[in-house]
Amino acid sequence: MLLPKISPLRPVSPASNNSEKVMRTTVIATVLLLATAIPSAAQQISRDQARSLLQTTLKLRGDKVAPKQIQETTTNIPGYYSFGAYDTRQPSVQNVIGWFAVNKRTGQVWDTTSCELYQFPKLERQRHHLVRHTSKKKQTPPCSEGQKTHIVRKRPVRPEVPEVAQ
Repeated sequence: MLLPKISPLRPVSPASNNSEKVMRTTVIATVLLLATAIPSAAQQISRDQARSLLQTTLKLRGDKVAPKQIQETTTNIPGYYSFGAYDTRQPSVQNVIGWFAVNKRTGQVWDTTSCELYQFPKLERQRHHLVRHTSKKKQTPPCSEGQKTHIVRKRPVRPEVPEVAQ
């Protein structure tokens, strides 16, 4: 049986050793920078979690909407899940309650028609439970260009509609 010939170790010059350290450090720093700069899928909420946040929002707004009445829409807003909520209590009519977008990274729930960001205390607790990271980067609201954003922290007061005399 033939054994491979082992060459004797040759001394490494200090210059090449130093350049190898610099190269290794540069590669490690680049990998770490890319790992923190690129959001991973683990830092995004799921479609079902977004739907749950929207369900909570609708309940806190005072809308009676069953989970099956929340449908994902084909609207493509980068970084958001888009949903429509419908009132289907009357079988022949499908009333739209609203159009909503849920941020994939922060879990923030927006009404895209009125450009309202919902921050009910109960919703914020649920959102913080799902989203452990925070984004320092300013999020672009999923609203029409030039539309003013509004933050909603309390349940809106809906005026009583008087009954019509018959």
